[in-house]
Amino acid sequence: MKERFLILENNEKDAILNVEELKKEYDFEYLITSSESQFINAITEFEPTMILADYNLQNYSGLKALKAVQKKNAEIPFIIITGYLEEEQAVECLKEGAWNYVMKNNLVRLNPVVKYCIKLRQQYEEKKKLNENFSVIFENSLDVIFLLNVKNGRIAKVNKTVKRILGYQPHELIEKNFSYIFAREENFHRQQMIQKINVFNSVFDMQKFRKADGSICSMELTANIISWKNEDVIYVTLRDVSEREEMQKTLSATEQSFENIFDFAIDAIYVQDENERFISVNKGAEFMYGFSKNELIGKTPSSIAAPGKNDLQQLSSAFAKALQGTPQQFEFWGKRKNGEIFPKIVRLARGKYHGRNVVYAFALDISKQYRAVQKLNERNEMYRSIIENSHDGILLTGDDFRITFANDQLCHIVNYSKEELIGSDFRTYIADHHKKIVQDRYIRRRKGEAIISNYEIDLTNKFGETKNIQITASVIELNEKKITLAEILDITEKKQSEKQRKIAIQKLQEREEFNFALFEYNPIETLIVDNEGRILKTNRILREKRSRIPKIGSVMYKDYAAAHQVNMYEKMITCINTKKTITVEKAPYKNKILNITIAPFPKGAIIASHDITDKITAEKQIKKMNSVFEELSSDPIKNIDFIIQKINEILKGKYTFYRKLNDQDEIDISANSSFELKLDQSELKKFCTKILKQKYQKPIVAHFSNKSDKNEQIVYSFIGFPIFQQKKLVGALYLIDTKEREFTPNEQYIISTLAKAISIEEERNFTLQKVKTAFQERGLLLKEIHHRVNNNLQILISLLRMQKNFTKDMIAKSILNDSIFRVRTMSMVHEKLYQNKNLMEINFKDYLLSLISNIYIKTKIPTERVKVDYQVNDIKMNIDLAIPCGLILYELISNAFLHAFPEERKGNVKISIQKEKNIFTLIVQDDGIGLDEKIDFDSNNSIGFYLTNMMTSQLDGICEIKRDHGTIYQIRFPE
Repeated sequence: MKERFLILENNEKDAILNVEELKKEYDFEYLITSSESQFINAITEFEPTMILADYNLQNYSGLKALKAVQKKNAEIPFIIITGYLEEEQAVECLKEGAWNYVMKNNLVRLNPVVKYCIKLRQQYEEKKKLNENFSVIFENSLDVIFLLNVKNGRIAKVNKTVKRILGYQPHELIEKNFSYIFAREENFHRQQMIQKINVFNSVFDMQKFRKADGSICSMELTANIISWKNEDVIYVTLRDVSEREEMQKTLSATEQSFENIFDFAIDAIYVQDENERFISVNKGAEFMYGFSKNELIGKTPSSIAAPGKNDLQQLSSAFAKALQGTPQQFEFWGKRKNGEIFPKIVRLARGKYHGRNVVYAFALDISKQYRAVQKLNERNEMYRSIIENSHDGILLTGDDFRITFANDQLCHIVNYSKEELIGSDFRTYIADHHKKIVQDRYIRRRKGEAIISNYEIDLTNKFGETKNIQITASVIELNEKKITLAEILDITEKKQSEKQRKIAIQKLQEREEFNFALFEYNPIETLIVDNEGRILKTNRILREKRSRIPKIGSVMYKDYAAAHQVNMYEKMITCINTKKTITVEKAPYKNKILNITIAPFPKGAIIASHDITDKITAEKQIKKMNSVFEELSSDPIKNIDFIIQKINEILKGKYTFYRKLNDQDEIDISANSSFELKLDQSELKKFCTKILKQKYQKPIVAHFSNKSDKNEQIVYSFIGFPIFQQKKLVGALYLIDTKEREFTPNEQYIISTLAKAISIEEERNFTLQKVKTAFQERGLLLKEIHHRVNNNLQILISLLRMQKNFTKDMIAKSILNDSIFRVRTMSMVHEKLYQNKNLMEINFKDYLLSLISNIYIKTKIPTERVKVDYQVNDIKMNIDLAIPCGLILYELISNAFLHAFPEERKGNVKISIQKEKNIFTLIVQDDGIGLDEKIDFDSNNSIGFYLTNMMTSQLDGICEIKRDHGTIYQIRFPE
């Protein structure tokens, strides 16, 4: 008959996972329910043979479902399947009647547990049938059968045969002492009977009994001790002597049947006493181990165990549980007489053997199955290794387009993990322009049509990148189902290589064109000579700039440019012969200084000549200008005068002055010159006004003449540069030359740079004044902010205390009290900052002392019971570090005070905070009872742990916990 599974699960995906796991071993029917009403109706209508229920549901629970099943049909196996189950909850479910439980993250246990429950159900049905048979035999026995209380000898149960033989109604004898039916001259000694049973396992005797009508009759009494309703009772039968021979024959036949079943059972059977010694074994055991029955009697399982393959202590524990009535099953590695080691399955159950409490051990040799499974695993591992190490990505899909398998290479190609791929629609990863064609071929291929199996498409990986792939698809039979197998080869790099080759050819052509353009339009005079130094080609700038253009075919540095003080012809020939570049950085040529580079060419050399005369002059001027900045002082006002003084020294023969606007927008002149200027003031004023009206910092150059006598200077050239402060014009720097000339770019650069330096000094002077004022105001403001924040936190503490006083719930009071002290921990930081001269950081050692004092007050633990030792240097912390660090210390120290030293136990708490290379190390250590291994510090079940984890993350820190000899928390975080 098929199994009928009723599944209670509100997560459809989890329910399907259960079904898929069951399909691996069972042919069954199933029904999935997700609510209480569906589940209750299904118990009656669906008639399940087994129930799988989630423990935690949205509006229902597995425990409630179990109780509902108990009311309707307690014989249905009930298995809890859940993702999270505490040990106490598991025990509660098992006590309520659950048959077993399985964790969702370990579904491989589902089929073994189901198999075990099916066996238990069969055993239960057999036991029920046996009890029913026992009841039938008990009531219809030809003998009078009594069940007596071992402790007082009272009659607990008697069959209806007592009416026929002794004349009593069964209910008349219940709770009466067994001596009630003995003849007056006979005595019933309960203690003696029990002693005889313990010695001889049973009692056989002839006794006289008094019938209901008062007559006396002789009957054979048989007594032994059996288990009834999980209790030991004295089992007494009374039989007429006339029926003795017939009953003896029946008993002999029964014993012979038991011996035949015991000896010729397929399993090896051992009978073990309370010390685990074998007191009897069957022929199956002799055959399994190769030892004779006499060789096995008196030994223990450890003597036939394979060395080092079993946990003998765990086996003894299983034996003890079986002896107490809890059946056990486990795998055991035995050692045959010939030395062969083999596996077997052992089942233990409590029983009686000649009146003694014993354990029956049933063993099944699983060597063949074990070797078969091992070979299968090896073969599967070989296939798995081949698939996982394939250079191609491999995937399997079903009718619904969903991926059922993916190897590591496929994950690498699409950048998704296996967990993300399994169960997803493979069409998701196909580029939009190829989805239709792939889907069409997929459907037609599964219908059996002849479709192209190898083609190229585009995929989109997790990062949105397009991958060119070659796909080979086919349909295969797997577990009697049609499965699509696809092999994916990433050809992106191959495609890119082809594109890059085309691009490289194109670039090569472009480079040749570029090289020609580079040579032709190079701003440096360049020409090419052959191996003998004859000129082959000249560039555009050389042809346009030189008044004497070199002729093609003339010899360089002989026919052309032969006036060099350095023997350049010799250097050119050396470069051509050695194929090494030669550079002459400063080659004098007439009234110029040139920088000449001669580089080897396949059939000659390339010569580049750069006029650096102006550059050298400019470098000297810039060097002097840089020395000005090196000599600047820290006083902006003095620096301005110093800059103006140095300009004339850099630009010789020039006259410099700085016009600065005062508060009335009038112009003051601060001049520096070795001679007196006599200018047309109207012309000068117009030019100055023009400079001061421009909005951008760039120089303006002008030329004008001034009528004068022979002894007066004439000013021809004039340059001005505006100076800003806070984007506001505050003046201008001017440079005047007494001869008509153009100002070189270098001179413009120098005057503009020095003008900007004056602007910076003006800006710095303004900023220094502003900063002094702002700093004073900021200090007052920060102090007021810390004071107000502290006041607001104190108001919050007062509100929490009021709420605590109005709350009667002790749990709520405890939560509010913790909240008060957490807020107080934050308030103390602002209080310390307010009291500190430095408003940005606090001395953490002072703060820690206050925090410890508050914790003593909160926990009401005497200082002599729990002592605190701290090692903290004078560490400074800002508010962003101090508050999270303070909250962490509050939680960890409070936790140590409250939980590490129970029952008035004394102890020590050590606190250490050190800083090394901008890394803080915080350690809280106690020598208490230690943190229970079952407590998960990373879980969110405790608000204290949750808050500590959150604050550690806020600090970008890492927390480590050691549970040996107390508890140690070590937290490291950056400054």
